[in-house]
Amino acid sequence: MTKLTTFICLALLTVAQSGPAQTAGGTAASDSRAQRYNTYSKLNRQIFHTSDDDESGRVTSRAKAAEILSQLHKLVSDEIIGILSSPGASADDVVAAINAIQDKAGSKPLADLFQLNGVKCLAVSYSILQGADAIPDTQPYLEFWDQTNGSWAMKAEAPARTDFRGHTFTVAKLDSPVPTEAWFLAWGMTIGNPGTPLKLRLYSFDGNAVRTVWKRDDLTKGKVTLSGNTVVLDYDRDYPSTGPNNRIEETLHVTGNGLE
Repeated sequence: MTKLTTFICLALLTVAQSGPAQTAGGTAASDSRAQRYNTYSKLNRQIFHTSDDDESGRVTSRAKAAEILSQLHKLVSDEIIGILSSPGASADDVVAAINAIQDKAGSKPLADLFQLNGVKCLAVSYSILQGADAIPDTQPYLEFWDQTNGSWAMKAEAPARTDFRGHTFTVAKLDSPVPTEAWFLAWGMTIGNPGTPLKLRLYSFDGNAVRTVWKRDDLTKGKVTLSGNTVVLDYDRDYPSTGPNNRIEETLHVTGNGLE
């Protein structure tokens, strides 16, 4: 939400002079945001085909697609740095910036600001779309940033692009049983698979690196429900099956070994 600060000025001339400057600044910022969005859209259009745009997704070279993906990633990273460099920036501001440049084309972003071992940190997740809208080849990211020397920089990245490529992608923070680590649960379903198998990864960030604490794969028609540090998994035993006892529900809790 935009915060407006009203300055009480003693001279009407001062008010008149300051008004246009503020307007120009706001217009410049708006134009800059629009330009960054247009740049992102044009690049993404080259590697992501949509059914309503026959000219989209024309890049077939893997090397060229990887180059464009790297450019898109840098654009998102620049947005994150820009927000974090602003006084009083919040996690919601980071999410809003990613949504703005991507026009919500990707997974729902997560941003979480937290203190770890005395250092201010940010966890941020999002996806970049590649392939085609029918069955997108999603490129998911889960990154950890910190502010060790007064400026923000990315410190580590979870192996989400290996674990969740071509999947839906959702991330949530859990209360870590290890005081020196931050734990995040990620999950997603395989896009285009009729059994919609679900996979989960529990990642730990210790301020320097990321490790996988726990994982599950191939949970047919799986669903995840979170309540605090309790995770409920609901999935089919067999596929296809219409048996009355085919559905399984597991209730798991956070322990030092992951989820049990």
